[in-house]
Amino acid sequence: MEKYKNIDKSAHVLVEEKDAFKVLYFNNLTDHVDNFQTKLTNNYIQLFFCTENEVRIAFNVEHCAITLKENDSSMVHYKDESMNILYTLPPQSQLNVVLISLNFFHSLFSGKENVLFNFKNYKNGQPIIEPKLIEVSEQMILKQLISFRITDSLRPIYLKGKVYELLSHYFNTTTDATNANCPYVPNGDTVGKIKQAKEIIIEEMNNPPGLQELAKQVGLNIKKLKR
Repeated sequence: MEKYKNIDKSAHVLVEEKDAFKVLYFNNLTDHVDNFQTKLTNNYIQLFFCTENEVRIAFNVEHCAITLKENDSSMVHYKDESMNILYTLPPQSQLNVVLISLNFFHSLFSGKENVLFNFKNYKNGQPIIEPKLIEVSEQMILKQLISFRITDSLRPIYLKGKVYELLSHYFNTTTDATNANCPYVPNGDTVGKIKQAKEIIIEEMNNPPGLQELAKQVGLNIKKLKR
């Protein structure tokens, strides 16, 4: 395990709320593989978001690992009170990590947390590993976490607010089911254009286009874009 470096708090910890959550960010801009480790001394729900290239994340030992490709995410939970998370980042890879204390996690959902992940595995003593694609709304929040310009005095409250926003989107399990039965949901072509518009806003966040200009760029009616 000597090749795994301990994380540098100033470089990798975006925000930390004591006894609640911690957000880490890794961006390998080098031409070699980077290896880091996080030592956990408490029970955490772990959320991983790979936003560029691919990453490998191992738990205590190297062979017990998951691989996330670009735009993949995963929720992981082990019963272990303490463990090492081992990160392997190839060149030009990016990873966001949200570590949520179990007690804080339960407090967020008012007793409804049982519907959020596979408790059958949990009761059997197996780890919970729930992969899913990163939604466009989550991509936007992840980019805002690392690139939004804000004064130092407001930065902590801004970042904490974005963490709550990210969690609300990540654990929103009703949207797909609702949309499937809704006759007013736009067709696939419209949805694709709306996603394109969101991506333009993300890319040009510091100087976003107006609504009319954005509609023209993606070829969509302003009324549909407003929805």
